[in-house]
Order: sequence, then structure tokens, then C-alpha cells
Amino acid sequence: KAGASHLEQVTAVLQKGLDDVTAMYRGREETPEIRQELARARALLERELAAQRQAVAEELDRCLMEAVGRWRAKNKGFVLILPRQTVLYADGKIEVTRAVLAEMDKIAPSFPKIPQVSLKDPAKAGNAPEPRK
Repeated sequence: KAGASHLEQVTAVLQKGLDDVTAMYRGREETPEIRQELARARALLERELAAQRQAVAEELDRCLMEAVGRWRAKNKGFVLILPRQTVLYADGKIEVTRAVLAEMDKIAPSFPKIPQVSLKDPAKAGNAPEPRK
């Protein structure tokens, strides 16, 4: 939930940045320079979103591993914990997903800061939005 919420906030900020840069050039979109600038802005914002997604996935993986470790420390009889999708058959009595997720809920993930988008003065060169971290 926290990862999805973080990515929703990031997406909203980046989309607003793209909307702002598009509005800044409204009426001039057909010139080659402006088309190039808009494409550069889109590419920059898409790279930032991809980097944020990767960071969230890595942090959630870290939290999951920590949760598994905490659960194992309390339940010494287990020597192997596998994701259900990799198991062909398992006795339902040994399902530990809910218990591990309960441990994971106790861990506060640390996601990257929400980026900020700033626009350079249109009178200057390089008008694309730039994410700041």
C-alpha cells in the first residue's frame, strides 16, 4: 500500500510538470524546437518515474526480506520459505504468508523523496522540467 501510494504521488507531481511544460509551449507545439523540447521533457519525466518505480520495488524487497527474517527468528522450525508461485504443491498447514505480511506491516519503508518539477524561464535555453531530489 505504501509503495503504491508513493508512486501515485510521484506520478501526480510528474504529470503536473508535464502539463505545465505543455501549457508553457501551447500554440507553438508545431515548431521543431518545441516538439523536441516537449519530447525531451517527456523522456526526462519518464526516466524519473522509472527510477522511482525501481527504488520502490527494491525497498519493498528489502522490507520483505527483513519481515521474513523477523518471522523466522520467532519460528525456528522452518529451514525454507518460498514464494507460493514457485511451489508445485504445499500442505495448507504450513502457509505463512499472512504471518510474514503482519511482520512486514511493522516495518516502515523508506522511499525516495517525492521529486519536484521546476520549469526554466521560457526565454532561456533548455526549457524542460527538471526533477529535483
